[in-house]
Amino acid sequence: MKNTEITTNEIFAKGQVLTLAKANEMVGKTIAITSPEYRANTPDVRIFTIAKFQTRWEWAAEQPYCNDKFKNYQEYWQSYMTPEQIAKQKSQLYLICTKGKVRAGAETNLDYSFYNEVTFTGSDADREVYYIEIGDIDTSKPKELFYKSGERYSDKVINSYFEGKDGKRFYNLHASYDAKLNIETGNAWSILYPDYQEISFPTINELLDSGLLIDHNYGR
Repeated sequence: MKNTEITTNEIFAKGQVLTLAKANEMVGKTIAITSPEYRANTPDVRIFTIAKFQTRWEWAAEQPYCNDKFKNYQEYWQSYMTPEQIAKQKSQLYLICTKGKVRAGAETNLDYSFYNEVTFTGSDADREVYYIEIGDIDTSKPKELFYKSGERYSDKVINSYFEGKDGKRFYNLHASYDAKLNIETGNAWSILYPDYQEISFPTINELLDSGLLIDHNYGR
């Protein structure tokens, strides 16, 4: 999924390079990524939920070959590649999103890498991927809300919030009890978010039931 609201500059400004170690910590989370490219390519922003990692060799076993001569591309590669070439395919790691698409690649053999640790790159092996974690609801501060007529909502609605056990407040969720919330980062996803079903965080209702949130909405 591409997004036009988050810019590449916003992601670069955070300075967070996507390494394998970091990506492993974010399996099941939704991130936006970009990477610097050479002049022929234009950086873009891609949003997805991290599902798993596969070597290029493993990935090829799941890709049907273009005709009946071979079962899949791994079988095709095995028919002509040298052991060294196969080893190269096995050292290339793919980041796979919940929709089954390859989103970035990394060289796991650091002898052939530009980096000191396994790092995901864009279309060029020396152009590291940068990322930010995202949700589609900004919970950091209350928003100004208006009726269609332009009349401002009451202060009770505007300043409604949920409170975590550590005292952290989460705003703009007053009508979103089905929203999923990362209580540590404040990222939240509405039920209309495209990858909602794949996001593993609990809903507001579930957090309330477990006692991890306190409801301070509508003057409660």
